Amino acid sequence: MRHTLLVIITLLTLCAASCSRHYDRRLTAAEDIMAEHPDSALSMLQAIDRSTIESDKDRALYALLMSQALDKNFIYVTDDSLISIAYDYYSSHDDKHRHMLSQYYLGRVSLNAADYPRSLFLFFKTMQEAKELDDPFWIGMTARNIRDTYDDTYNNMEALEYARISYENMLRTGKKPYID
Repeated sequence: MRHTLLVIITLLTLCAASCSRHYDRRLTAAEDIMAEHPDSALSMLQAIDRSTIESDKDRALYALLMSQALDKNFIYVTDDSLISIAYDYYSSHDDKHRHMLSQYYLGRVSLNAADYPRSLFLFFKTMQEAKELDDPFWIGMTARNIRDTYDDTYNNMEALEYARISYENMLRTGKKPYID
């Protein structure tokens, strides 16, 4: 009986692992180095032929990572067609962290396009999600972008308040480059 139960559990585990397809290795490799080496991540992503990305899950991750890599390499995008792929996908799937990131980068694209109302709307939603995830880094990054939006629209008091929020959350992370 015990042997049969062990065999059944093993089979269920193997089935679950094969049924829940993992992300494309090329994408996870780029994701793994994104924070420390965004230039290398961008090169890796640019080397991928998009027509070889088969699943919606991988297309969404590619769109998110490419948007992130472009932004981190100071290539400012004003067209939301790429990041919208990720945002639409993660809006209907249970991956709160990636949904928050896709929303953040959609806000960045909106800010680059000087669509201030949309960028503020997206950043406020992102900040709420970052708070729910208790992620001080993304609270700080989002507050910084809210500050930038307010600064661009000459709302100095609001800009100052979100600069403070950004600074306080970056202090919590201990990440010196972002604190400075």
